[in-house]
Amino acid sequence: MTYIQEGVRQCGRTGSGFFSNQKGSVTALVASTLVPAIGLGAAAFEASHLSDGQDLLDRAAEVALVARIAAERDGVFDPLLAGEDALNRSLRGLGFLRTNYRLREDSGVLVLEAEAEFETELLSYIGVPTYRLQSTAELPPSTRPVAVSFIMDATSSALDGGGGADAVGAFRDMLSFIDQANGEGRVTASLVPMADRVRIATQNRDWLAFDPGADWDGCLEAREERLTGAPFALTAAGPDALPFLANTATDGLYRSGPRRICAPAIVQPTDDFEHLAGTLAGFEPAGQGRFDIGLAWGWRMLSPEWQRPLGVDALGNERRIAVLATDGFSDIYRYEAGGGEADILGYNRGSTVAFQHIADICRRMREDGIELHVIFLSGNDAIEPTLRGCTGTDRRFHEVFSDSDLADAYRAIALDAVRSGA
Repeated sequence: MTYIQEGVRQCGRTGSGFFSNQKGSVTALVASTLVPAIGLGAAAFEASHLSDGQDLLDRAAEVALVARIAAERDGVFDPLLAGEDALNRSLRGLGFLRTNYRLREDSGVLVLEAEAEFETELLSYIGVPTYRLQSTAELPPSTRPVAVSFIMDATSSALDGGGGADAVGAFRDMLSFIDQANGEGRVTASLVPMADRVRIATQNRDWLAFDPGADWDGCLEAREERLTGAPFALTAAGPDALPFLANTATDGLYRSGPRRICAPAIVQPTDDFEHLAGTLAGFEPAGQGRFDIGLAWGWRMLSPEWQRPLGVDALGNERRIAVLATDGFSDIYRYEAGGGEADILGYNRGSTVAFQHIADICRRMREDGIELHVIFLSGNDAIEPTLRGCTGTDRRFHEVFSDSDLADAYRAIALDAVRSGA
Protein backbone atom coordinates (compact mmCIF):
# COMPACT_ATOMS: atom_id res chain seq x y z
CA MET A 1 0.00 0.00 0.00
CA THR A 2 1.40 3.39 -0.96
CA TYR A 3 1.84 6.30 1.44
CA ILE A 4 -1.07 8.07 -0.24
CA GLN A 5 -3.34 5.03 -0.06
CA GLU A 6 -2.57 4.55 3.64
CA GLY A 7 -3.63 8.11 4.35
CA VAL A 8 -6.67 7.83 2.13
CA ARG A 9 -7.75 4.58 3.75
CA GLN A 10 -8.36 6.05 7.17
CA CYS A 11 -9.00 9.76 7.00
CA GLY A 12 -11.66 12.36 6.28
CA ARG A 13 -11.86 16.11 5.89
CA THR A 14 -13.00 18.59 8.53
CA GLY A 15 -15.55 21.26 7.79
CA SER A 16 -14.64 24.86 7.11
CA GLY A 17 -12.39 26.25 9.81
CA PHE A 18 -14.43 29.46 9.94
CA PHE A 19 -17.52 27.60 11.08
CA SER A 20 -15.69 25.22 13.42
CA ASN A 21 -12.49 26.14 15.19
CA GLN A 22 -12.66 29.81 14.17
CA LYS A 23 -16.35 30.49 14.70
CA GLY A 24 -16.15 31.26 18.40
CA SER A 25 -13.22 33.65 18.18
CA VAL A 26 -14.64 35.55 15.20
CA THR A 27 -18.03 35.85 16.89
CA ALA A 28 -16.42 37.13 20.07
CA LEU A 29 -14.35 39.62 18.08
CA VAL A 30 -17.41 40.98 16.29
CA ALA A 31 -19.53 41.14 19.44
CA SER A 32 -16.95 42.71 21.73
CA THR A 33 -15.15 45.03 19.33
CA LEU A 34 -16.93 45.80 16.11
CA VAL A 35 -20.59 46.09 17.07
CA PRO A 36 -20.07 48.67 19.85
CA ALA A 37 -17.56 50.61 17.75
CA ILE A 38 -19.15 50.77 14.30
CA GLY A 39 -22.55 49.12 14.52
CA LEU A 40 -24.13 45.87 13.45
CA GLY A 41 -24.17 46.55 9.69
CA ALA A 42 -20.45 47.28 9.50
CA ALA A 43 -19.73 44.33 11.76
CA ALA A 44 -21.65 42.05 9.41
CA PHE A 45 -19.62 43.41 6.47
CA GLU A 46 -16.33 42.63 8.25
CA ALA A 47 -17.54 39.18 9.26
CA SER A 48 -18.40 38.47 5.60
CA HIS A 49 -14.94 39.66 4.56
CA LEU A 50 -13.28 37.34 7.08
CA SER A 51 -15.50 34.48 5.95
CA ASP A 52 -14.36 35.02 2.36
CA GLY A 53 -10.76 34.91 3.55
CA GLN A 54 -11.44 31.69 5.42
CA ASP A 55 -12.91 30.09 2.30
CA LEU A 56 -9.81 31.08 0.32
CA LEU A 57 -7.52 29.63 2.98
CA ASP A 58 -9.52 26.39 3.16
CA ARG A 59 -9.16 25.87 -0.58
CA ALA A 60 -5.46 26.82 -0.57
CA ALA A 61 -4.82 24.33 2.24
CA GLU A 62 -6.32 21.54 0.12
CA VAL A 63 -4.15 22.52 -2.84
CA ALA A 64 -1.05 22.60 -0.61
CA LEU A 65 -1.87 19.16 0.78
CA VAL A 66 -1.98 17.59 -2.67
CA ALA A 67 1.20 19.40 -3.76
CA ARG A 68 3.04 18.33 -0.61
CA ILE A 69 2.08 14.66 -0.94
CA ALA A 70 2.76 14.58 -4.68
CA ALA A 71 6.20 16.10 -4.11
CA GLU A 72 7.08 13.43 -1.55
CA ARG A 73 5.78 10.71 -3.84
CA ASP A 74 7.90 12.00 -6.72
CA GLY A 75 11.05 12.31 -4.64
CA VAL A 76 11.27 16.11 -4.79
CA PHE A 77 14.32 17.36 -2.89
CA ASP A 78 12.29 19.52 -0.50
CA PRO A 79 8.59 18.58 -0.47
CA LEU A 80 8.00 21.03 2.40
CA LEU A 81 8.82 23.92 0.07
CA ALA A 82 6.57 22.45 -2.63
CA GLY A 83 3.59 22.62 -0.29
CA GLU A 84 4.51 26.08 0.96
CA ASP A 85 4.89 27.36 -2.59
CA ALA A 86 1.46 26.00 -3.55
CA LEU A 87 -0.13 27.59 -0.47
CA ASN A 88 1.43 30.99 -1.09
CA ARG A 89 0.71 30.93 -4.82
CA SER A 90 -2.96 30.21 -4.15
CA LEU A 91 -3.22 33.19 -1.80
CA ARG A 92 -1.00 35.69 -3.59
CA GLY A 93 -2.57 39.12 -4.04
CA LEU A 94 -5.69 38.25 -2.03
CA GLY A 95 -4.95 40.11 1.19
CA PHE A 96 -2.85 37.49 2.98
CA LEU A 97 0.30 38.92 4.56
CA ARG A 98 1.88 35.85 6.10
CA THR A 99 1.21 32.11 5.80
CA ASN A 100 2.52 28.95 7.40
CA TYR A 101 1.59 25.28 7.47
CA ARG A 102 2.61 21.93 8.86
CA LEU A 103 1.84 18.39 7.79
CA ARG A 104 1.41 15.73 10.44
CA GLU A 105 0.24 12.16 10.69
CA ASP A 106 -2.43 11.31 13.24
CA SER A 107 -3.19 7.59 13.53
CA GLY A 108 -2.48 7.15 9.83
CA VAL A 109 -4.42 10.25 8.84
CA LEU A 110 -2.52 12.90 6.85
CA VAL A 111 -3.41 16.32 8.23
CA LEU A 112 -2.32 19.73 6.93
CA GLU A 113 -2.78 22.68 9.28
CA ALA A 114 -2.49 26.11 7.67
CA GLU A 115 -2.60 29.54 9.25
CA ALA A 116 -2.43 33.02 7.77
CA GLU A 117 -2.55 36.69 8.66
CA PHE A 118 -5.40 38.22 6.67
CA GLU A 119 -5.86 41.96 6.10
CA THR A 120 -9.03 43.32 7.66
CA GLU A 121 -11.26 46.02 6.20
CA LEU A 122 -13.11 48.08 8.81
CA LEU A 123 -11.20 46.63 11.75
CA SER A 124 -8.07 48.43 10.55
CA TYR A 125 -9.68 51.74 11.50
CA ILE A 126 -9.82 50.74 15.15
CA GLY A 127 -6.31 49.35 15.36
CA VAL A 128 -6.79 45.75 14.18
CA PRO A 129 -5.12 45.63 10.72
CA THR A 130 -4.91 41.83 10.46
CA TYR A 131 -6.75 38.78 11.71
CA ARG A 132 -5.34 35.29 12.15
CA LEU A 133 -7.16 32.57 10.22
CA GLN A 134 -6.60 28.82 10.50
CA SER A 135 -7.61 25.86 8.36
CA THR A 136 -7.26 22.10 8.55
CA ALA A 137 -7.31 19.82 5.50
CA GLU A 138 -7.19 16.05 5.73
CA LEU A 139 -6.76 13.53 2.94
CA PRO A 140 -10.15 11.82 2.87
CA PRO A 141 -11.13 8.22 2.33
CA SER A 142 -12.24 7.07 -1.08
CA THR A 143 -13.92 3.71 -1.34
CA ARG A 144 -15.44 4.19 -4.80
CA PRO A 145 -13.91 3.85 -8.25
CA VAL A 146 -13.70 7.05 -10.28
CA ALA A 147 -14.48 7.77 -13.95
CA VAL A 148 -13.34 11.18 -15.20
CA SER A 149 -14.08 12.86 -18.52
CA PHE A 150 -11.97 15.86 -19.54
CA ILE A 151 -13.52 18.22 -22.10
CA MET A 152 -10.70 20.40 -23.39
CA ASP A 153 -11.04 23.51 -25.54
CA ALA A 154 -8.74 23.05 -28.56
CA THR A 155 -9.35 26.46 -30.17
CA SER A 156 -6.43 28.81 -30.74
CA SER A 157 -7.37 31.33 -28.05
CA ALA A 158 -7.67 28.62 -25.40
CA LEU A 159 -4.36 27.01 -26.31
CA ASP A 160 -2.68 30.39 -25.99
CA GLY A 161 -4.06 30.60 -22.44
CA GLY A 162 -2.55 27.39 -21.12
CA GLY A 163 -1.41 23.94 -22.15
CA GLY A 164 2.38 24.13 -22.10
CA ALA A 165 4.69 21.44 -20.76
CA ASP A 166 4.12 22.48 -17.14
CA ALA A 167 0.35 22.30 -17.53
CA VAL A 168 0.51 18.89 -19.22
CA GLY A 169 2.77 17.68 -16.42
CA ALA A 170 0.25 18.89 -13.84
CA PHE A 171 -2.51 17.08 -15.75
CA ARG A 172 -0.47 13.87 -15.61
CA ASP A 173 0.23 14.36 -11.89
CA MET A 174 -3.47 14.84 -11.18
CA LEU A 175 -4.40 11.54 -12.83
CA SER A 176 -1.56 9.74 -11.06
CA PHE A 177 -2.64 11.12 -7.69
CA ILE A 178 -6.29 10.08 -8.18
CA ASP A 179 -5.17 6.63 -9.32
CA GLN A 180 -2.86 6.04 -6.35
CA ALA A 181 -5.32 7.43 -3.83
CA ASN A 182 -8.16 5.21 -5.05
CA GLY A 183 -6.09 2.10 -5.59
CA GLU A 184 -4.53 1.46 -8.97
CA GLY A 185 -6.91 0.10 -11.59
CA ARG A 186 -9.97 1.80 -10.07
CA VAL A 187 -9.75 4.98 -12.15
CA THR A 188 -10.54 5.52 -15.83
CA ALA A 189 -10.35 8.78 -17.77
CA SER A 190 -11.36 10.02 -21.19
CA LEU A 191 -10.40 13.12 -23.15
CA VAL A 192 -12.75 15.08 -25.42
CA PRO A 193 -10.92 17.72 -27.51
CA MET A 194 -13.53 20.21 -28.69
CA ALA A 195 -13.56 22.66 -31.56
CA ASP A 196 -16.50 23.35 -33.92
CA ARG A 197 -17.21 19.63 -33.94
CA VAL A 198 -15.90 16.49 -32.25
CA ARG A 199 -13.99 13.67 -33.94
CA ILE A 200 -14.26 9.97 -33.08
CA ALA A 201 -12.11 7.03 -34.09
CA THR A 202 -13.03 5.93 -37.60
CA GLN A 203 -13.54 2.32 -36.47
CA ASN A 204 -16.64 3.56 -34.64
CA ARG A 205 -18.52 4.12 -37.91
CA ASP A 206 -21.25 1.79 -36.62
CA TRP A 207 -22.38 4.76 -34.48
CA LEU A 208 -23.53 6.49 -37.70
CA ALA A 209 -26.88 6.30 -39.47
CA PHE A 210 -25.16 5.93 -42.87
CA ASP A 211 -21.72 4.71 -43.91
CA PRO A 212 -19.77 7.87 -44.80
CA GLY A 213 -17.31 6.11 -47.08
CA ALA A 214 -13.63 5.29 -46.90
CA ASP A 215 -12.43 8.91 -46.85
CA TRP A 216 -14.31 9.85 -43.69
CA ASP A 217 -11.94 11.14 -41.01
CA GLY A 218 -14.15 10.72 -37.93
CA CYS A 219 -15.71 14.20 -37.83
CA LEU A 220 -19.36 14.17 -36.74
CA GLU A 221 -22.32 16.51 -36.87
CA ALA A 222 -23.88 17.68 -33.62
CA ARG A 223 -26.93 15.33 -33.47
CA GLU A 224 -29.41 17.87 -32.18
CA GLU A 225 -32.82 16.83 -30.85
CA ARG A 226 -36.03 18.78 -30.43
CA LEU A 227 -37.10 18.59 -26.78
CA THR A 228 -39.72 20.66 -24.99
CA GLY A 229 -38.22 24.10 -24.51
CA ALA A 230 -34.95 23.03 -26.18
CA PRO A 231 -35.24 22.73 -29.99
CA PHE A 232 -31.50 22.06 -30.45
CA ALA A 233 -30.88 19.82 -27.43
CA LEU A 234 -27.86 17.52 -27.18
CA THR A 235 -28.30 14.38 -25.06
CA ALA A 236 -26.45 11.28 -23.90
CA ALA A 237 -28.70 8.88 -25.82
CA GLY A 238 -26.70 5.95 -27.14
CA PRO A 239 -25.93 5.55 -30.86
CA ASP A 240 -28.25 2.55 -31.13
CA ALA A 241 -31.19 4.74 -30.11
CA LEU A 242 -30.09 7.83 -32.00
CA PRO A 243 -27.25 7.43 -34.55
CA PHE A 244 -25.04 10.23 -35.82
CA LEU A 245 -24.37 11.86 -39.16
CA ALA A 246 -20.87 12.36 -40.50
CA ASN A 247 -19.46 15.68 -41.62
CA THR A 248 -17.92 14.78 -44.96
CA ALA A 249 -17.58 18.09 -46.81
CA THR A 250 -14.17 19.33 -47.88
CA ASP A 251 -11.97 21.17 -45.43
CA GLY A 252 -12.32 24.91 -45.13
CA LEU A 253 -13.18 27.65 -42.71
CA TYR A 254 -16.56 26.95 -41.21
CA ARG A 255 -17.94 30.28 -42.47
CA SER A 256 -17.33 29.42 -46.12
CA GLY A 257 -19.01 26.06 -46.32
CA PRO A 258 -20.67 23.18 -44.51
CA ARG A 259 -17.41 21.81 -43.14
CA ARG A 260 -16.85 22.39 -39.42
CA ILE A 261 -13.38 22.20 -37.95
CA CYS A 262 -12.72 19.06 -35.90
CA ALA A 263 -10.20 18.70 -33.09
CA PRO A 264 -8.15 15.50 -32.56
CA ALA A 265 -10.16 12.33 -31.95
CA ILE A 266 -11.70 11.59 -28.57
CA VAL A 267 -9.66 9.33 -26.31
CA GLN A 268 -12.20 6.82 -25.03
CA PRO A 269 -12.16 5.72 -21.35
CA THR A 270 -8.76 4.30 -20.48
CA ASP A 271 -6.31 3.84 -17.64
CA ASP A 272 -3.39 4.74 -19.94
CA PHE A 273 -2.77 8.19 -18.50
CA GLU A 274 0.42 8.71 -20.50
CA HIS A 275 -1.62 8.39 -23.68
CA LEU A 276 -4.08 10.99 -22.39
CA ALA A 277 -1.30 13.41 -21.46
CA GLY A 278 0.42 12.85 -24.80
CA THR A 279 -2.79 13.64 -26.67
CA LEU A 280 -3.21 16.84 -24.67
CA ALA A 281 0.39 17.84 -25.37
CA GLY A 282 -0.21 17.40 -29.10
CA PHE A 283 -3.18 19.74 -29.35
CA GLU A 284 -3.15 22.15 -32.29
CA PRO A 285 -5.58 25.09 -32.74
CA ALA A 286 -8.84 24.05 -34.38
CA GLY A 287 -11.96 26.08 -35.11
CA GLN A 288 -14.11 28.44 -33.08
CA GLY A 289 -15.68 26.18 -30.47
CA ARG A 290 -19.06 24.60 -29.75
CA PHE A 291 -18.84 24.01 -26.00
CA ASP A 292 -22.24 22.34 -25.82
CA ILE A 293 -21.05 19.64 -28.24
CA GLY A 294 -17.94 19.05 -26.15
CA LEU A 295 -19.98 18.84 -22.95
CA ALA A 296 -22.42 16.39 -24.53
CA TRP A 297 -19.56 14.10 -25.53
CA GLY A 298 -18.05 14.35 -22.07
CA TRP A 299 -21.43 13.26 -20.73
CA ARG A 300 -21.54 10.33 -23.16
CA MET A 301 -18.12 9.13 -22.00
CA LEU A 302 -19.64 8.74 -18.51
CA SER A 303 -23.11 7.48 -19.43
CA PRO A 304 -24.24 3.88 -18.80
CA GLU A 305 -25.92 4.00 -22.22
CA TRP A 306 -22.47 4.25 -23.79
CA GLN A 307 -20.70 1.40 -22.00
CA ARG A 308 -21.36 -1.11 -24.77
CA PRO A 309 -20.54 1.26 -27.67
CA LEU A 310 -17.34 2.33 -25.89
CA GLY A 311 -16.42 -1.24 -24.99
CA VAL A 312 -15.94 -0.48 -21.29
CA ASP A 313 -17.15 -2.30 -18.21
CA ALA A 314 -18.79 -0.44 -15.36
CA LEU A 315 -16.54 -0.39 -12.30
CA GLY A 316 -19.58 -0.41 -10.02
CA ASN A 317 -20.82 2.52 -7.91
CA GLU A 318 -18.22 4.77 -9.51
CA ARG A 319 -18.09 8.49 -9.07
CA ARG A 320 -18.50 10.21 -12.42
CA ILE A 321 -16.66 13.49 -12.81
CA ALA A 322 -16.57 15.81 -15.83
CA VAL A 323 -14.00 18.62 -16.18
CA LEU A 324 -14.58 21.36 -18.76
CA ALA A 325 -11.56 23.55 -19.57
CA THR A 326 -12.20 26.58 -21.80
CA ASP A 327 -11.60 30.30 -22.21
CA GLY A 328 -15.22 30.72 -23.31
CA PHE A 329 -14.50 32.48 -26.61
CA SER A 330 -16.69 31.39 -29.52
CA ASP A 331 -18.16 33.01 -32.63
CA ILE A 332 -19.91 30.04 -34.17
CA TYR A 333 -23.39 30.60 -32.77
CA ARG A 334 -24.24 33.42 -35.15
CA TYR A 335 -24.34 30.80 -37.90
CA GLU A 336 -26.05 27.78 -36.34
CA ALA A 337 -27.92 26.27 -33.40
CA GLY A 338 -30.71 28.83 -33.46
CA GLY A 339 -28.51 31.87 -32.97
CA GLY A 340 -29.13 35.20 -34.66
CA GLU A 341 -27.38 38.51 -35.12
CA ALA A 342 -29.51 40.17 -32.43
CA ASP A 343 -28.47 37.48 -30.00
CA ILE A 344 -24.71 38.00 -30.37
CA LEU A 345 -22.81 39.46 -27.40
CA GLY A 346 -19.89 40.68 -29.50
CA TYR A 347 -17.21 39.23 -31.73
CA ASN A 348 -16.01 35.88 -30.36
CA ARG A 349 -18.05 36.40 -27.18
CA GLY A 350 -20.84 33.92 -27.88
CA SER A 351 -24.56 34.49 -27.54
CA THR A 352 -27.37 34.05 -25.06
CA VAL A 353 -28.58 31.06 -27.08
CA ALA A 354 -25.15 29.45 -26.83
CA PHE A 355 -24.98 30.01 -23.09
CA GLN A 356 -28.47 28.62 -22.59
CA HIS A 357 -27.44 25.43 -24.42
CA ILE A 358 -24.45 25.08 -22.10
CA ALA A 359 -26.50 25.71 -18.96
CA ASP A 360 -29.10 23.17 -20.08
CA ILE A 361 -26.55 20.41 -20.64
CA CYS A 362 -24.79 21.15 -17.35
CA ARG A 363 -28.09 20.92 -15.50
CA ARG A 364 -28.98 17.58 -17.11
CA MET A 365 -25.50 16.20 -16.43
CA ARG A 366 -25.79 17.08 -12.75
CA GLU A 367 -29.29 15.54 -12.63
CA ASP A 368 -27.68 12.38 -14.05
CA GLY A 369 -25.34 12.26 -11.04
CA ILE A 370 -22.24 13.71 -12.71
CA GLU A 371 -20.01 16.07 -10.72
CA LEU A 372 -18.92 19.02 -12.87
CA HIS A 373 -15.72 21.04 -12.59
CA VAL A 374 -14.96 24.05 -14.78
CA ILE A 375 -11.44 25.36 -15.45
CA PHE A 376 -11.98 28.88 -16.76
CA LEU A 377 -8.91 30.10 -18.65
CA SER A 378 -9.57 33.76 -17.76
CA GLY A 379 -11.07 34.62 -21.14
CA ASN A 380 -14.59 35.63 -22.15
CA ASP A 381 -16.12 37.33 -19.11
CA ALA A 382 -19.57 37.17 -20.72
CA ILE A 383 -19.71 33.41 -20.21
CA GLU A 384 -18.31 33.35 -16.67
CA PRO A 385 -21.70 33.37 -14.85
CA THR A 386 -22.89 30.47 -17.02
CA LEU A 387 -19.75 28.44 -16.33
CA ARG A 388 -19.97 29.13 -12.60
CA GLY A 389 -23.56 27.96 -12.65
CA CYS A 390 -22.54 24.76 -14.44
CA THR A 391 -20.71 23.38 -11.42
CA GLY A 392 -23.46 23.85 -8.86
CA THR A 393 -20.83 24.88 -6.28
CA ASP A 394 -18.10 27.52 -6.24
CA ARG A 395 -15.45 25.07 -5.04
CA ARG A 396 -15.60 23.33 -8.42
CA PHE A 397 -15.10 26.52 -10.43
CA HIS A 398 -11.40 27.19 -11.03
CA GLU A 399 -10.36 30.48 -12.65
CA VAL A 400 -6.77 30.41 -13.88
CA PHE A 401 -4.41 33.02 -15.30
CA SER A 402 -1.19 31.01 -15.73
CA ASP A 403 0.22 27.50 -15.92
CA SER A 404 0.89 27.58 -12.18
CA ASP A 405 -2.76 28.46 -11.55
CA LEU A 406 -3.75 25.61 -13.84
CA ALA A 407 -1.56 23.22 -11.85
CA ASP A 408 -3.29 24.37 -8.66
CA ALA A 409 -6.69 23.80 -10.26
CA TYR A 410 -5.69 20.26 -11.22
CA ARG A 411 -4.57 19.65 -7.64
CA ALA A 412 -7.88 20.89 -6.27
CA ILE A 413 -9.72 18.60 -8.70
CA ALA A 414 -7.51 15.69 -7.66
CA LEU A 415 -8.37 16.15 -4.00
CA ASP A 416 -12.06 16.55 -4.77
CA ALA A 417 -11.96 13.36 -6.84
CA VAL A 418 -10.74 11.29 -3.88
CA ARG A 419 -13.01 12.93 -1.31
CA SER A 420 -15.74 10.55 -0.20
CA GLY A 421 -19.35 11.63 -0.23
CA ALA A 422 -18.82 14.06 -3.15
